[in-house]
This record gives sequence, C-alpha cells and structure tokens, in this order.
Amino acid sequence: MNFKRAKQLFFALAPLSICAMQYGNPAEECPPPFRMYTMADYLYWQASEDGLEYAMKQTSSNAIGIGTSVNAIDFPFKDGFRIGGGLVFPGNDWQMEINWTRFYNYIRDIQQQTFAGNPSLGGLWMSPLGHGYIGWRDASFSWDLKFDTLDFDLLRVGFANPNFSLTPHIGLKRAWIKQNFHVRYETAFDPIAGLLSNSYYDVRYGNDFRSIGPRIGLDTKLQMGWGFSIVAQTAASLLYGKVHAHRIDVSSQFGGIDIVENINRFKPMAQGTIALEWSKCFDKAARLLFCIGYDAEIWWGQNQLRSFISSALPSSNYKANGALTLKGLDVHARFDF
Repeated sequence: MNFKRAKQLFFALAPLSICAMQYGNPAEECPPPFRMYTMADYLYWQASEDGLEYAMKQTSSNAIGIGTSVNAIDFPFKDGFRIGGGLVFPGNDWQMEINWTRFYNYIRDIQQQTFAGNPSLGGLWMSPLGHGYIGWRDASFSWDLKFDTLDFDLLRVGFANPNFSLTPHIGLKRAWIKQNFHVRYETAFDPIAGLLSNSYYDVRYGNDFRSIGPRIGLDTKLQMGWGFSIVAQTAASLLYGKVHAHRIDVSSQFGGIDIVENINRFKPMAQGTIALEWSKCFDKAARLLFCIGYDAEIWWGQNQLRSFISSALPSSNYKANGALTLKGLDVHARFDF
C-alpha cells in the first residue's frame, strides 16, 4: 500500500476526540487509584466543505462555461477547543466520559475578472430565472460556521499485552451545526446593453442541523517507555435530526427567490486521531498527561444548498449534499486525581 492510499484509508476510517486513556496497566510505574479526571484540548483546525465553489474564471475567448476554470476557495486554519471529564469505576476497567467540542469559523473570499475588457466571471450560485448576463466583474463569498458537539461515552479498557491496550467505547453524540452563506455578484455584462454598473445578484443561504445518535469507537495505546505512548483512536456515529434550510435570492433584474425547507434526516459521521502521548504519575496520588496529535472528522451531507439549473417553472434543481471536513492539530492535557 503506497502512502497516498494509506492516507485515504486513514481519513476514510476517521475518529474520536483525543486521549481517553486506560487504567490498571501492569506496565505502569504507579497503579492508579484515581477516580476522576479532567481534560482540555486546544484545536487548530481547518474546516472545508464540498459544493461551495461560487464562480468560474474565463481562460479563453470562448463563452462562459467553455474555456473556464472554477475558483478554488482558500480555507484557513482557525482556533477551537474541547473540554471534558470522566469517572473511573471500581476495578479501573470501566470509565464514563463526557466531552464538549466547539469550533467557530468565518471565511471571506473575493474574485474579480475582466476578459477582453468585459466582466467575465460566471456565477455558479445564480438561478437561471430571469437573467441573461454573460459575466460579472466582481464576486464575493462568505461562510460562517458554528460547530458544537457533545459526546457521552462508556469505555471498557482491555490489554492485549502489558504494553498494548484496546479500549472499545459506546455512547451518544449530540451535534449542533449552523452554517450561513452569502454570495454576491456585481457589475454585469449584457451582450445587448453592455456594461451594467448597478447590476447585482445576491444569495443568502442558511443551513442548520441539530441531531443526536449512537456513537461507537475504539481507542488503542502502545506504550514505548519513559512515559511515552503512541495513541490511535477511531469513532463513528449515525445521527438523526432536523435540517432547516433557507435560501433568499435578490437581483437587480427580477423579484427574487425565497425558499424554506425543513426535513428530518439520518446523517453519518466518522472521526480519527493519531497522537504522541507523555504521562507522569506523582506519588500515586495524581497523574498528568500531555498529548499532541492530528485530528480528522468528516460529516456527510451537511451542505444542503438547493441550486436551480433551468429557467422553466417549476425550475429543475438539485442539492449539493456536500461533506463537511474538519482536520488539524490537537494539543491535549489531562489530569487524573
């Protein structure tokens, strides 16, 4: 298996939060009497989503749509956090854990182009209803993402050998994913009227998904000595909830579009982490753990934008149904007492 296919397999399996570690390991220097723990994570993630491209640039003298390239949006990295805690039941092999993750993201992108002296951007979010413009000079895009999840897990620690542990877990996942998009096109070119400096087409779209569902996963830990371990974690959920979608189009050329949609759907997700951990026990009374790793999450079917592809009424349309991806650095700290 080459590196590219191994990377694709890792993201396909995808996983959990970071570092829900194990107890009662006979290889540990201080068998822990701990009964509680607290955790905190600093997240430096990149959020991206399929189906957000909003403009085409002309690359030849052909008409828009022929000899063009679709714009690529630059998705930056932003800060987030995760906090949580847990209880260890007598016997040290059962644990109960709760985690809250928050990641807010806002991006803005701007495109401008003229070709042969005329505006030449193609508007991908526009409806064919009521417009016949050849191209636009200015296009802008913004995406506001508010992402919150709450995980509740019951874990059972087991050991394949004194240095390698397997921790299956099962529980519930609650998710609140709210997205707002704004796309605007300005200064159009019409083959008859020429340059229209006051023309515009404005799209505002909201996508809100609130859901709950079962969660299942597996954590593994390989101890290497001197307090260091390699950790790998995977988890998946199937969530059921309401999708609320609202699209408003306003144009200088026609009255507008206002569509509200409320549907109930199952949406799957998967997540994964690989990390390097270091832990230290203090007089058998407390333990401190640090972990740095790479997180990846994929949420399928989160972009529910409905696009129109004909000017006939009722207009033919389709849904983007794009996946939301979150990935990046996770720096984790945990304190057992």
